Amino acid sequence: QNARIGLVGRNGSGKSTLLKIIAKQQAVDGGSISVLPGKRIAYMPHEVVLQSNKTILQEAMHAVADITALQEKLAEFE
Repeated sequence: QNARIGLVGRNGSGKSTLLKIIAKQQAVDGGSISVLPGKRIAYMPHEVVLQSNKTILQEAMHAVADITALQEKLAEFE
């Protein structure tokens, strides 16, 4: 079964630390982490590396440009 799990908690509660430990990006103080064979764990850090000179609004508009164009075409057909 392919499950996707989200980890939610207050700021500073250790969510990122736990994920870094599971992803083997940070050493554990004690205990161990076990992953079932054939299972994959993905971790996307929330540190953002900016590679654009666009504003946040421009980036958001660019991300939905295809949807906006399709909505405009749909409006023409209606």
